[in-house]
Amino acid sequence: EKKLNEVEIKTTKRTNVESAVVVEIKKSNSLVSGISAAQIQKTVDRNAAEAIRRVPGITVSDDRFVNVRGLSSRYNNVWLNDATAPSSETDARAFSFDVIPAGMIDRMMVYKTPSPELPGDFAGGMIKVYTQSIPDKSNISFGYSTSFRIGSTFEPFYYTQGSKTDLIGYDNGYRSLPGNMPDYLSKNDPDIYNITHAFPNNWGIMQKGLIPDQRANLGLQGLFKTKHVTIGTSTALTYSLTGSTYNVRRTDYDSTALVSDYSDKESTRTVTAAALQNIAFLFGNNKIELKAMLNQSGREKTTQRMNEKADDTPSKFYAESYQARTTALAKLCGDHKFNKDRSEYNYSASYSYTLRNDPDLRRINYTLSQPDTIYKASIANVVDPVNGGGLLYQHLREDGFSFNHQFTEKIGTKHYAFDVSAGNYIEYKYRSFYARTLGYVINPGYSAYLLTHQSVGQIFDTINTGSFNNFRLDEITAPSDAYKAQNLQVAAFAMVTLPMGKIGKIVTGLRYEYNRQSLQSFVNLDSIHPSIVTNFLLPSINMSFNVHENMLVRLAYGETVNRPEFREWSPFYYYDFELRAGNYGSLFPTVYFPNGDTLKVAQIHNVDVRYEYYPAPGDLIHAGAFFKYFIDPIQKVITPTGGSDSKAFTYLNGDHAITWGAEVEIRKNLGFIGPAALSGFTFVFNAAYIGSKLVLPDLVNQVKINKLQGQSPYIINAGLFYGNDSLGIDASIVYNVNGPRVYALGNSDYGNIGEMPFHSLDVAFSYTVKKIVTFTVAAQNILNSANRLMLDINRDEKFNLKDGDKYISYYKPGPYLSVGVKVKLSKLK
Repeated sequence: EKKLNEVEIKTTKRTNVESAVVVEIKKSNSLVSGISAAQIQKTVDRNAAEAIRRVPGITVSDDRFVNVRGLSSRYNNVWLNDATAPSSETDARAFSFDVIPAGMIDRMMVYKTPSPELPGDFAGGMIKVYTQSIPDKSNISFGYSTSFRIGSTFEPFYYTQGSKTDLIGYDNGYRSLPGNMPDYLSKNDPDIYNITHAFPNNWGIMQKGLIPDQRANLGLQGLFKTKHVTIGTSTALTYSLTGSTYNVRRTDYDSTALVSDYSDKESTRTVTAAALQNIAFLFGNNKIELKAMLNQSGREKTTQRMNEKADDTPSKFYAESYQARTTALAKLCGDHKFNKDRSEYNYSASYSYTLRNDPDLRRINYTLSQPDTIYKASIANVVDPVNGGGLLYQHLREDGFSFNHQFTEKIGTKHYAFDVSAGNYIEYKYRSFYARTLGYVINPGYSAYLLTHQSVGQIFDTINTGSFNNFRLDEITAPSDAYKAQNLQVAAFAMVTLPMGKIGKIVTGLRYEYNRQSLQSFVNLDSIHPSIVTNFLLPSINMSFNVHENMLVRLAYGETVNRPEFREWSPFYYYDFELRAGNYGSLFPTVYFPNGDTLKVAQIHNVDVRYEYYPAPGDLIHAGAFFKYFIDPIQKVITPTGGSDSKAFTYLNGDHAITWGAEVEIRKNLGFIGPAALSGFTFVFNAAYIGSKLVLPDLVNQVKINKLQGQSPYIINAGLFYGNDSLGIDASIVYNVNGPRVYALGNSDYGNIGEMPFHSLDVAFSYTVKKIVTFTVAAQNILNSANRLMLDINRDEKFNLKDGDKYISYYKPGPYLSVGVKVKLSKLK
């Protein structure tokens, strides 16, 4: 008799397929929803922002910011590869999901209930995005697609002179402040002639036909095995060049009277280049990974605005801008198991870098007043940054460092064992921001009359600038136009996982978070340096009960927080040209707080219940309900100003608020119906109904307001997917919509602004030849839905044209048609 020696086989677990995501959801300690790379590949989604819309309870605003359970994006926390995701926004707490190409994604998971090991700063959801890791086998792939937007492609596209590097996503310095600029510029500077001439005359607007959108990607994946070590590498390069021209109608109202009516022609070109490099080492019970991501994007935008109001002075506005964003993340992480897998230690250390550069935002207004017969530029002897040839330069940089580690030990005997986990999280962020506001000025007189009547392309020619009677540059930058800010968080947690045999399990514990948020800036000429220190103990408990082998019920409770962002309390003022509104941080004096105010940290109590049924591998049916109680919720509000054209946004704490809702999710293969052909079809549906109530403090002179700002009352996602590997066919039809949500809370002078539903219907079809070449055709926004902002004129907290409410922004992006090809070669040597 021969005795076989014990053979140990190790492999890597696939995490990017639908069945693996379903298993991860089922085994999770808390309520989770997710989407796999396999499902994303069956849609026309091109980046993470488009793909994550398919996750239950998810909506997307501005095509890049994610809302969970209808709550504003500020109530979410985003981790990329288990490290804090960097934010590139100056005015909001939000990770821009459009920076991650869909082809780089392994899976995306949304945690909806608190757990001790998760950060405590969220109320909607904790979103974890994972990029590709160890591949199944070595391969190389290349993809190319081109897209056509009805109403934009081949139509006139308007643009201004740019730099030679715009096509790779950044400005090479062409739009930057010239090198001879002083720290503060005066029109009476002895060198004003040379300084003014150092600025390029790039105001002229040119026109060409808009070419179809272009996208390309290259992927390299390697799998190398030796006797003791498995090495996996993933390299991804993506590039996109996209453009659009939209006709946007913008109006405004004072009570029921129309006070402004503008027609905008917006031309936008965006270039995005991204690179991802992952390398993983697997040896024994150990896994070490190095992950790096770099995304560079540049967006050029030209807006031409005409006054359409019959009884107003005819006017022409021009706004010309460029924005470059750099997002980088580097991470080292490890997972080590020992003591016969009874002990596990994992860690991650990361560095994130964000740079947002907005050089040379140019704005000018022309009016046609009697007895003039030609338009005159609104330039006088003082700087008018919005109407009078204003130049705005903004620069933001944020560096983030984090370290996270956790130790888990299985304790007990062979009859009963439970897990104990403990860990720490340390994060430090440093942000610096500055803006400089300049503008052209001219002394009154005959020369001013002649020069201000020249066209936008000629008015700032060198012959017209620099001397005493010509246009000169001046500056009105205020000390409050810059700030520095820091945030330090130190957290510790402990939790225990208690199995209850076949009944289920209980996961409970406590998280402690120390946080210090500091900011240095000015209000008027007075320096300010507020610092907010908080200490929170955040308990949570997640219980799951096995009703049947494939059924379970989850109950959860936990406390979380929501901290203010740097921009939300910075006193920096910014004018939004599109909405014709100013933006203030809470430290800037307003009607609400004449001396300014720091924002409180919001506290949230979360309760969830969910029934889960897993009828077959890859299938699931979930139904649940939730309730949240907010203390001091942070809200975006419109400050009372007495005039709609001078409205402004700021932030304040509500007194308290509640939200409640119900959710359902279905993912089911249709093979159970009968005919074998139906086994290739999978039906996906998820929906949520959400209610909310907000109570504002007495100091706020508001009309009746009950809805939480940013809260959608309903969300619907539905899709039918077909896949047949033998025929090489994949097809999908998907639909997405979210209900109207309050964009900003109104006041006694001005009603709520609402963001209206966008009904998205997309279809895609792909055919793969010999598992090597895949051809794809797709159509998005088939319903030609419109992006709409509406003003609640009758103050009933609803948004309905039949009740007299009016659109203040309206445009149709148009249907979007794409064709593409992808080549994938495997088993490379």
